[in-house]
Amino acid sequence: MRESVGFQRFIFASAATLTIGFSPGTGVAQQNDESNDSSLEMVVVTARKRSESIQDTPIAISAFGNQELRAAAHDNIVDVSRAAPGLFIETVNSIPARVDASPRFRGVTFESTSPLQRTGSIFIDGILVSGGIQSIGVQELERVEIIKGPQSALFGRNTFSGAINYVTKLPSEEFQGNLSVLGASRGEYRFSASAEGSLSDTWTGRVSASFSNKDGHYNNSIVPGQDLGDEESASISGTLVFEPNDDFRLRLRGNYYEDDDGPAAVVLGAGFADHNFGGFPLGDGFTETAFRGTVPVPDASAIGLDTGRDIFDLVTGAALNDAAGRSPTFLGLDFDDLGGFGMVREGYRVAADASYAFNNGMTLEFLTGINEDEFFVMTDFEGSPGHAFTTTGGRKVEDFSFEGRLAGTAFNDRLDWSVGANRIDIDVESTGGFYDGVLGFWFPGVFEAPAVTSAETTGLFATADWAFNDQFTLILEARYQEDEIADENVNAGLATPISPTVFYSFLPRVLLQYQPNDDTMLYFNYSEGNLPGGFNDEVGELDAAQLAEFRALVPGVSTSFDEETLTNYEIGWKQTTLDGDLAFNLAVFMMERSDQIFSGFELVSDPDEVNGVRTVAFTANGATTDIEGFELDATWLLSDRFSLQGSLAYVNAEIASFPPGANSGDFTAVFGPDADVTGQTAPRFPEWAGSLSGTYERPTSIWGGGDWYTRADIFYTGEFFDENTNLAVLPEAWDVNLRTGLRKENWSLEFFVTNLFDEDAPIAGNNIADTSLAVRFGSGLFDFSRESVHIGLRDKRQFGLRLDYRF
Repeated sequence: MRESVGFQRFIFASAATLTIGFSPGTGVAQQNDESNDSSLEMVVVTARKRSESIQDTPIAISAFGNQELRAAAHDNIVDVSRAAPGLFIETVNSIPARVDASPRFRGVTFESTSPLQRTGSIFIDGILVSGGIQSIGVQELERVEIIKGPQSALFGRNTFSGAINYVTKLPSEEFQGNLSVLGASRGEYRFSASAEGSLSDTWTGRVSASFSNKDGHYNNSIVPGQDLGDEESASISGTLVFEPNDDFRLRLRGNYYEDDDGPAAVVLGAGFADHNFGGFPLGDGFTETAFRGTVPVPDASAIGLDTGRDIFDLVTGAALNDAAGRSPTFLGLDFDDLGGFGMVREGYRVAADASYAFNNGMTLEFLTGINEDEFFVMTDFEGSPGHAFTTTGGRKVEDFSFEGRLAGTAFNDRLDWSVGANRIDIDVESTGGFYDGVLGFWFPGVFEAPAVTSAETTGLFATADWAFNDQFTLILEARYQEDEIADENVNAGLATPISPTVFYSFLPRVLLQYQPNDDTMLYFNYSEGNLPGGFNDEVGELDAAQLAEFRALVPGVSTSFDEETLTNYEIGWKQTTLDGDLAFNLAVFMMERSDQIFSGFELVSDPDEVNGVRTVAFTANGATTDIEGFELDATWLLSDRFSLQGSLAYVNAEIASFPPGANSGDFTAVFGPDADVTGQTAPRFPEWAGSLSGTYERPTSIWGGGDWYTRADIFYTGEFFDENTNLAVLPEAWDVNLRTGLRKENWSLEFFVTNLFDEDAPIAGNNIADTSLAVRFGSGLFDFSRESVHIGLRDKRQFGLRLDYRF
């Protein structure tokens, strides 16, 4: 029934969009200069650390300019990702709060709370940002570049399967500014302001500030007056540019931000009470089962979290007044900053980049940045009514990066070359623990010293583009990289320290570009990416007897794990046709994950634990996954008033092999230790995704003249599995937004409706043990073997107004 309703929605929305027309978007913009023969202006990107048209860049990339970002009202990278084929971002992962929205590219997923293990990273003006990804707004950007496939040869660590580069605006020499105000139903409002201009003959500057508030869209059924999903953010940014002549430019950029959220709209779904598949006795009167089918969205009466002030006071009081005299471990934020269930975060970013052009045509560039991001969070861990577990935690991420690059040309411009080096240092501190609401005590983790991990990455890279003639170009890119990974805790239980350790990598990319004419470009891309290895703290903590028991259960798993490799084969076609009115980009790819990193857990005996066993989480290597698919985006200007933009992506990621005897996580738990996980679809990425956007615009005499416009956006996300059992399915979703307004020379007023059809499919689904009272009733103990899905609830339909004023 749901598929039928979704199809009807799509037909209705598509018909409405076709009726009102379409607007340019990914990678191109409508040409304002009517004298130009081409109707579409190609966006210039820097995805290969040089400025070039997106249609001349021989890699798969989607680019969104400032005009498109504002027209679509994209507020953050999660919004942008819905229109970027091959990119998928869930707003909630292992922590039910706005803290870990990691980008995923082309079906490559690895669930880790550590910024050191991300499979894709975000950069601002080419400088890595390792923390606070969701706090980065898009209002102050010139464009967003989404680069798909391994980018390790040029960008280095954590660009294993892709990268996102935010390009900020340069200040104008003329004084100007912008005010933007938005108000919407369900208690949402936003305000932003900016001003820029010349400060002297050689200095220009820009300053901006923003504030936003969103009331939660779901009532907490067990805490009267509390909404789930409240979010508040504030930031201030500044940019200074020193340009004494045409050859030299220095840019200084700074940003400070704060977030203050209430309990997130993340609740239990497909838990023990919903289980409908499988089962075998576990010896305690329960039978393990798993849920099969579409994950249900709870009724409003069942959406309830134990996040009231009484529970907050209870659990914080138990930590601050511990009977054993222990004190909870905090970083820079604590319970007073939190003030209740939810999340607080603060951070800053400081960066500088400089470039100098020599008389001989060579260019020297330097980039450096310092970022610090810290959050503290308290959540209802089980995500359902009945106080079973509360979790609290904090994380502080600091990074420093530096890069130098020299580029030039030779052999009558037939050779473009560059050489460079960079260094990235990342330090991560994390702390937290669980409060058992049934037995009434904190687990000792909340009183222990912070877990401290770090990475020091040094890379040397070079590129060479050799033009054989006007049509064929061979491009060679390579990086030599050293990753030194350190973990202070892993050495504690070992006679011989193993931390730090260094991983050495050679990361190539080979591109062959063929341009038979100015409108057509074909390319082949071979590239490799690496995901650095690390340590298993919990394995290192085991005594000799426990270690022997553990190794008998999962042979080959040790106190460390190796790096993973991703190999990408890609062919692409970029075309402009119909006298410049139509442009499209198509990429077809095959990728293989080798020595793939996977996570699991096992139970070993431990008389010091409440239930006599210890859960040991671990990470290991040895699996492989084969991935194939395609990405398509297109822009078509039908007339001066009508244009369209669309995207479509297909990704098939299949587990090709798995180490014999290794624990394949939930698959082993459900189907038994001898079951073979080979052939299963990799989880947490939709097989199909697409978007369709459009605008109709025409002159009007209303309020003294201007342009009236109407825009529709349709975003489709296909269904996907929550984990490797391929049993529980997160449903497909259709998001439809409508906008109409009046645009004049210095101001615009817009009325909008988001989530027009009130789609209720979850925006995220994290497979996790069911720790609710439904499982714990009777024994009171914690059992990881009963599975559930924590689902992120989608925002409901909203109506609103947006006013922009430019001066």
